[in-house]
Amino acid sequence: MSPLSIIIICTFSFFALVGVALFLAPILKSWSFRRNYVKIFGKFVYHIALYKDYFLINRLHLPLDNERKLHLDHVLFGERYIYAIKDKYYAGAISGKENDESWLFFPDNSKKSIYIDNPLKINRQRIQKLALFTGLDEDLFVSIILVNNDCLLDKFESQSKRDYVIPVSKLEKLVAAIESRSVPKINQEQLEQAVQDLNKKNKGIEVES
Repeated sequence: MSPLSIIIICTFSFFALVGVALFLAPILKSWSFRRNYVKIFGKFVYHIALYKDYFLINRLHLPLDNERKLHLDHVLFGERYIYAIKDKYYAGAISGKENDESWLFFPDNSKKSIYIDNPLKINRQRIQKLALFTGLDEDLFVSIILVNNDCLLDKFESQSKRDYVIPVSKLEKLVAAIESRSVPKINQEQLEQAVQDLNKKNKGIEVES
């Protein structure tokens, strides 16, 4: 085989590998994100807590009775509001209104839509339990469903100022906007007591501040 033939083969092989890599890169990135989205979302929330010096409890598990538990991925304690955050990954689009019992999920890999439980209504129920447990006014809690950036929020409607479905990249701006509202700050002693009470029940999970 001549040197020229070897060069041509090597060049062809190189560009073929580059092409395969470029084709597989977004697929692998999406697969990796889907497998690790809880950790990735957690880093965004932790960044806010660290930068603003807010209390944060991750992976909150509170017993409701002998069989049921309340689960939240993150509880972020701001100066004016407490954010009950649930992580969700949707490989496709979701459509619904805040008070609908069910939403429609349109998976990327299917032509058929799927009915799913309204995550906002479920999170609002969690907040009702949190308010009862901590003794804090329910109006101090903000419900956030945190979704992946490439999730399409199709025809999503919400009139509430305490219920949000938001891409993870917009979380920091959302919290900053809510905290800038002209409302009194939460009493610091009450806030710290709520953090400690929740943390005591949340066995094995440390409070990050």
